[in-house]
Amino acid sequence: YKDQEFTSFIQSHEGDFYDHFFALQNPVEIVYNPDRFHLSRCELAVSNARAFFEANREKDAVSSELILKRFPLDVLSLNPLDVEIAGQIDCKVTLNEKNGKVDGKLKAEIFQMEVEEIPQLVSGHIEGKLQNERLDLSGSLPPYLNCDLSLPVHIELLNPKVDFLYTKEVTGNLTLKGKIEEILDYFDLGPHRI
Repeated sequence: YKDQEFTSFIQSHEGDFYDHFFALQNPVEIVYNPDRFHLSRCELAVSNARAFFEANREKDAVSSELILKRFPLDVLSLNPLDVEIAGQIDCKVTLNEKNGKVDGKLKAEIFQMEVEEIPQLVSGHIEGKLQNERLDLSGSLPPYLNCDLSLPVHIELLNPKVDFLYTKEVTGNLTLKGKIEEILDYFDLGPHRI
């Protein structure tokens, strides 16, 4: 730490996470000062999969990118102890912030997804675009899920924050075939009254 700047190098790191061995594949540099943050491209091997991540901040501008290649879905599960999930995902997410406005893109391919409640393996895709506080999502996991949604969200990268904008309209279509209660467990729907 010199002249209010912190620089660190991570040469190696490895361990286990949800029964998957992971290991850092390249040295990573982290630089921080009040006007700048830099995380050099980080490559992580997770079993036979790869994850790449990098992030940069210069004053009021932020850019970040996450790439997953054949990444195990169980690592990404919201509740792996209650909902067992298997399969793989290829994914690319980019997020940028400039002058307080965030935009981004998402492209994902899901392979051989297996969930307890679904009697067959499912593959599909999801694409998304974030602009002007709208997250537009489209995709399908035939024959169980089709979506074409526009969701109002506010995202900040400089001071990480995600807010759903409840006063703005949600538009689009969502078709789900299966037990909806498994999905609704992830949403706070408030009290139910008759």
